[in-house]
Amino acid sequence: MNLSPNAPNLWMARAYAGTGHGGRRDVFRRARHNAAARGFGAADINARDVLNEMERFAPQWLAGCKLREIWFEPTFHKWEGELCHGVQIHCEDPAYYNHGAFKPWRVQTLAFKAIRRLYPDYELWREFSYEYVFDKLALDVINGSSLLREWVDDADPSQAILMRSPSRTSRRGSPSAQSI
Repeated sequence: MNLSPNAPNLWMARAYAGTGHGGRRDVFRRARHNAAARGFGAADINARDVLNEMERFAPQWLAGCKLREIWFEPTFHKWEGELCHGVQIHCEDPAYYNHGAFKPWRVQTLAFKAIRRLYPDYELWREFSYEYVFDKLALDVINGSSLLREWVDDADPSQAILMRSPSRTSRRGSPSAQSI
């Protein structure tokens, strides 16, 4: 028996580390619930353009999974009754899923960056209190700092702290920004 209808299978659990980013706009949340937390989308984005931008900007971040366009119609909340265009993350088939290569946090982070680059004024970040923290965005609380949001919002591609080659840990033994 599944513990939650929102977590119906192993593939959802694999992708949720990325799609579960806190503080994103309702656009991502609605798609998450409609595709078992394995994707994102909205009525006002072109998912094909987002996929192309992700592949152009950081193709190495897409390793270990397969992404495909989807169309869906949410039955509740923001996009209820509207046709939405989105991206579904496939991480179930051994033909393309690689556990060591798949980094769901990076896939979703890259989606944020692609959307920001394509739609500079798009409202990505929700402003609400989270876990009793009232002076920071939920995204910043969940990610431990504002670095992710600042990187996504920075239009200068040379500002590439998250694009560096992966190294597993910093000198202190904790995960470094590069290992994300």
